[in-house]
Amino acid sequence: MPGELIDALKSGDLGRVRAAIKRDPAGAHKPQAICAAAGQAFLPAIELLALHGADLNGVWRGYRPLHSLIQTDPHESATTAPKDRLRCLEWLLAHGADPELPGAWPPARAVITAAVWETPEYVTRLHRKADAFAATALADRKLVETTLRKDPDFARGRDVGGLTALQCAAGSRMPGQHVEILRLLLERGAAATEALSPALWNGNEELAAMALSHGAIPAGAMAAGAWGEPQPRG
Repeated sequence: MPGELIDALKSGDLGRVRAAIKRDPAGAHKPQAICAAAGQAFLPAIELLALHGADLNGVWRGYRPLHSLIQTDPHESATTAPKDRLRCLEWLLAHGADPELPGAWPPARAVITAAVWETPEYVTRLHRKADAFAATALADRKLVETTLRKDPDFARGRDVGGLTALQCAAGSRMPGQHVEILRLLLERGAAATEALSPALWNGNEELAAMALSHGAIPAGAMAAGAWGEPQPRG
C-alpha cells in the first residue's frame, strides 16, 4: 500500500488525500486506506474513498472499517463516543458496512466489539436484532435464559467471529447482570477457563472468582487465551 495515501489520511488534509488518490487511483481500493480513514473518523475521506471504489467491509490486519472506528485503543474502553465518530458509524451503516461481519481483536461482530469497549451509543445503533450472543454481552438475561431452554448447546456454541457465549459475557464492559449470565452458562456446561482471561482483562474479580470456582485452570487460560486463536493478519 503506497505510504502517500496513508500519510495524507493521517494528516487530516482532504486536499492531500485527493491528490494521493489522483496519483494512484488503485490505492483507494486497498482496505488499509478505508480502515485508516475510519479509525480517524475522517468522514470526508471515507466518502471520497467510497466514491473511488473502497470496500466498506474490507479487512486490513483483521479489522474492518466499523471495527477500526469503534476500537480506537485496544487497551482502553471508550465509554462515550464522540459525535464525529457517531456520524461516521451512521454513514458507514447507511452505505453498506455490514455489522454482522466479524473483525477486530478479539474477532467479533461490531455490536459485541462495542460492548467489549463499553460504548453504549455504538451499541444502540448496532443492536438491530435480538440474538443470544449479543444478549450475553449486553446482559439480556431473559433472552439468554430463553435461548438455553430451547438450545442447551448454546452454552458451548460460538458466534460468527469465534467467541463463545461465555467469552462475550465475561469480556463485556456494559453494565448489567453478567455474573448471573455467567452462572447460567457455567451451570449448563460452558468451559470455565474461557471466562478467566476476559474477566481478568476487565479487572472483574467477581467473574474471575466464579470461573475459578467452576474449575477454570489459570495456566490454561493464560496459555490458550480466552479470546481465541490469533487470526491471519495482512
